[in-house]
Amino acid sequence: MKILYHHRIASRDGGSTHIEEMIKAFQGLGHTVSIAAPSPGAEGGAGSGGGLVAWLKSHLPRTLYEVMEFGYSAVAYRRLATLAFSGLHGREEAKARAGLQRCLIAAVGQT
Repeated sequence: MKILYHHRIASRDGGSTHIEEMIKAFQGLGHTVSIAAPSPGAEGGAGSGGGLVAWLKSHLPRTLYEVMEFGYSAVAYRRLATLAFSGLHGREEAKARAGLQRCLIAAVGQT
């Protein structure tokens, strides 16, 4: 099975460890995993911050940071769409786009 794994974790902490282990488990079961995610901070191992994201979060007013985080959704959607629709054409692509839109609507409804 092909799995498109999307997350928004940029720091190297317990959340990123969980994600890495989930991906390894999927791959260990023979699945192909494509990842759409921000690049983790290159400055360290477990416990290191999220680089620019961590800096913005600590220096910007919370409301402005939340608006910027919401804007990131457009970037995330493009990453997801690029990976999800690569190699698809015509009717297959249309079905995949409709499915991704339903997933995104469900995810937004959960927040």
